[in-house]
Amino acid sequence: MGFRGNRYDDINLEISVKKEDLLTILKKNRETHKADFEKAIYFWRKDFKITLSEIQVENCDEFPNELENVRKNCPESCLKEYDDVIDMFEMSINENIILTMDAYRKFCKDEWSWKSDTYGNWYYKNLKKLEEKDKS
Repeated sequence: MGFRGNRYDDINLEISVKKEDLLTILKKNRETHKADFEKAIYFWRKDFKITLSEIQVENCDEFPNELENVRKNCPESCLKEYDDVIDMFEMSINENIILTMDAYRKFCKDEWSWKSDTYGNWYYKNLKKLEEKDKS
């Protein structure tokens, strides 16, 4: 069985939503992402400090691989994406906003195209485990 893509790709649906309802949802989703990022970056920073303390610079002949791994695993914040959309809708003079299916998925369902990459980061994926370990 092959990949079919999204079953709504060929449907051109649009809905009208109240601007205030949309802003409420976007701000809630933004706060969720902000909290996730703050937790992920907290654990990343802890690991970064440990990695730095374990590197013996005087014995290094080249850039330490451990630092490259830390750099690659740094969690990314996407708050700017939320802020740009929130600002745009706050500036709108319209009380109702027309959303396409794609915009609805992003803004209301929080299914942004960047989300799978960002939340695929090791720290985001392991937040629950890291929080439990940090408590003990």
